[in-house]
Amino acid sequence: MKHILKFLAVTAMFLTAAGTAFCDTAQDYVNSGVDKDVAQNYDGAIADYTKYLELYAGSKYLFAGDKTAARDLFTKCVATGQNDLDEYDSAAAELKLLPAETPSPSPSK
Repeated sequence: MKHILKFLAVTAMFLTAAGTAFCDTAQDYVNSGVDKDVAQNYDGAIADYTKYLELYAGSKYLFAGDKTAARDLFTKCVATGQNDLDEYDSAAAELKLLPAETPSPSPSK
């Protein structure tokens, strides 16, 4: 469990240090996660780190060419309803630009 928390904390800190423009609320997820980790509230820490990473992971997948994974994460970001965040606006804009998913053809009988 502690290895997962360390991984999530390091990943969140790496993303922050990478120079991406973060709003205060996203950074608050990291701060809250660290506080919960110190208090040994590991489930709460993982939840906060996960929420933070959801805000940015969609872009990573989009840049890597995985539009399906990107769409899923952008959708989760928008589903938070936190429309006061720049990340929410960005995710919503990316969803509008991504082509609609086409269903896989049904196998013929």
